[in-house]
Amino acid sequence: MLTPTADGADGSGSTDRWVSAHVFTAHPLDLVIRDLVHEVSGELRRCGLIDLLFFLRHWQGGPHLRLRVRLTAPAAEPEVRAVLTAHTEAFFQVLPASSSMTERQYQLLAAELSAHEPESEPGTLACNDSLAFLPYRPEHAKYGRGTALRAAEESFGVCSELATAAVAARRSTAQRMAYCFALLTGTLDPRTAAPARRPDPAVAAQYRGRRDALLGVARAARAAHAAARNRP
Repeated sequence: MLTPTADGADGSGSTDRWVSAHVFTAHPLDLVIRDLVHEVSGELRRCGLIDLLFFLRHWQGGPHLRLRVRLTAPAAEPEVRAVLTAHTEAFFQVLPASSSMTERQYQLLAAELSAHEPESEPGTLACNDSLAFLPYRPEHAKYGRGTALRAAEESFGVCSELATAAVAARRSTAQRMAYCFALLTGTLDPRTAAPARRPDPAVAAQYRGRRDALLGVARAARAAHAAARNRP
């Protein structure tokens, strides 16, 4: 079931206009990225309706993908919504209905995950295999406003392009983790980048056991990053 609802300005004072679409489904979200996001992004860009797209997986209201698209002009919003709705309807029509969790299962999941996000509201379980247009509210406490926020959103777009490529290539979880490790070690300076938190002991032990191999990956990634920066 598709349930488009109105969304408004984010209150940030930004002149950017966004449409935010949440695709709720118990199907693997990789499927949504590969077969829905890839297609809808291509059409919206070809038509000149958007100039930036990013997405994230989330649990609030049930498993879903949050898709944010930045409009090239405010007048593009109705057509963007129509394209998103049509593509999502077509996406679900060729799939069997997915098995939704129960409200009880969702409340247990929400209690566990919301403990890591104190500012979040668990809410209620959304309709499965559905689309909802909900407001995009930037996290100003994390990313700031104006130029700082725009830079963060641009980086989200790049990350989403990389993630889409990995999903489209059907990379395994281990391959994706290796890719992320190479990106992080290639661009972060370990002398200045303090860890946000200490890793779980089991995770730390796993990395210690592969230390020699990972150091080789890190050195190669840093060399590649340095070469790219020096390229004219």
